[in-house]
Amino acid sequence: MSQITRSQVEKAYELAKAFYLEQVTQAEAVAELQTIGMNPSSAKDYIRNLRQMLRGEEFQCTLNLPATDFYLHSIRRDFGEAAYANALQSLEHHLDYYEGLTTGAPQPGQRQLLKQHRLALSTLDLDSFQSRLEEEVQSSMRLSAAERTKRLIAASAVPGRTVATVKVFIRNADVIAAVLLRANGRCENCGGEAPFRRKSDGSPYLEVHHKKRLADGGEDTVENAIAVCPNCHRFAHYG
Repeated sequence: MSQITRSQVEKAYELAKAFYLEQVTQAEAVAELQTIGMNPSSAKDYIRNLRQMLRGEEFQCTLNLPATDFYLHSIRRDFGEAAYANALQSLEHHLDYYEGLTTGAPQPGQRQLLKQHRLALSTLDLDSFQSRLEEEVQSSMRLSAAERTKRLIAASAVPGRTVATVKVFIRNADVIAAVLLRANGRCENCGGEAPFRRKSDGSPYLEVHHKKRLADGGEDTVENAIAVCPNCHRFAHYG
């Protein structure tokens, strides 16, 4: 069997994506891959595997190592972090299946690749993860309703999981207390009363916001902080 080339892998991915979005049939995709020298059996595997990866499901026919890497990177780019997490889960299921066969064998290259991609996902901090999700939402909103519907129908209803690092600043409790006492139960942005009181102690619920973000070099001081209602806090970050 001839080695599958990079150009064949790239074409297979694009056709697999079109099949997933119901833009071509499997037979049409396989036939087109045959025109560039891929045999029908491999073509079917490369077409079907993408769907399984996006759903986080076990696939049974192994992609070669460069192809697996290309598919994972492309899924992250085209479908976002949740689909990327699903794809990593799918690859792990595949390796467990394959290595458990009587005819199977350890796959150290694929295991190392999985480890590298899991690290790439897990080292994404929480703020970056949220930013990526917002970018994906905006991208989805630019799709046609028909294309979005196809993606929704084809998508897994069970979300993938990952562990993300969370970078937090060690906040000064005295700053928070001083700002909340200064506000005296009123939002220092809109002037409205706190939306509710805490069950724990009956105190008015406000959130402390830094005028210049700590991540941007802002200081954790009373002067750089204001107490705001949740709506104003969201507006300060996303408005």
